[in-house]
Formats: sequence, structure tokens, C-alpha cells
Amino acid sequence: AMAEGGNDDVAGEPAGPATVATGDDLRIVSLLPSLTDIVAELGLAERVVGVTHECDNGLVLKRAGKGPVVVTESFIDPKAEQKEINDAVIESLAQNHSLYALKEDSLRPLAPTHVLTQSLCDVCAVAFEQVKSKCARLLADKPYKLLSVEPSTLQDVQESITLVGNNLGASREAIDAALNRFDTKKA
Repeated sequence: AMAEGGNDDVAGEPAGPATVATGDDLRIVSLLPSLTDIVAELGLAERVVGVTHECDNGLVLKRAGKGPVVVTESFIDPKAEQKEINDAVIESLAQNHSLYALKEDSLRPLAPTHVLTQSLCDVCAVAFEQVKSKCARLLADKPYKLLSVEPSTLQDVQESITLVGNNLGASREAIDAALNRFDTKKA
């Protein structure tokens, strides 16, 4: 996992300026549905201001008041036939193009304090380098933390829950409760 803010790069530890918000001032953009799920499990669904076009987390989408803004778009037609989708993915990867875009006009006004993403798979989410460069450009005048989480095992997912919780300032009780629900669900 990697946390970034401004020019700080720190592996596995909270990073960025001390002025990055926590608590009621959190403004979270989640660029991976599984990370949105972790945020919701930590009891922070109401702090999510931006999500992907694929977000399906009921706690985040159906909360009272204004829901989150969709900040990504896909270059692949979801109604296309399976072979067409596969061919488009193969061609996009061969040309080193991202399958998704981060919508600048949607991201900037949200002024997120935290942007959650991953760099493991460009087929799963907006390419990490695109996220990193656009956040650096669009959010340069505001303190924010970019957190990339790459779980590949169940143990990694558990560690991700703790890492995300710690970076968002979640209470130890909220993190433990989320970990207990995860243990119950995987059993």
C-alpha cells in the first residue's frame, strides 16, 4: 500500500500534511468499489463524495441527502457483446491506453481530502498514473491524501481494512468491527 499527499511518499503509513482532514471534515473519493465497501464498513459512508461509475454500495448510494458524484467513466460499452468487450480490452492494453477516465470536471469541485485507489490492475480501475497526475494537477491547492491499496489475498484485504481505517481516522472500535464482519462473511 502507498499513501501520498503533496510530495510525501510513505509505504503503509499515513502521509501528507497534518492539515489533511479527518472526522466530520472528511471528503472521500473512492475509485474502486471494493474500497468504497471498506469505507462503508468503517461507518464512513456519509463521508464519500465521489465514486466510480460501477459503485453499487447501498449504504453510500442511498444515504440521506445528496449522494456521491460519479467521477469515472468507461471507454468500453457495457452493452457490447462479450467478445467485443474482450477485444476492446486487449486492444486498449496493447496500446497502453486506460479503459477508464477520471472526470476532471467532477473531481475538482469535490475537493476531496482522501482519494482511494489501486495500482495493481488497469483493467479494474482508472490507471494509477492517471489518478496520481490528475490529482496532483487538479488538487494542488488543497491538502489531500492519495492512498493506493493492492490486496491480493484475504490477509491483504484484512490489512487493507486497517490501513484504510487508520488513514481515514476511523476509531479502533470501527476498524475492529469491520474486521469482525469481514471474518464472519468469509467463514
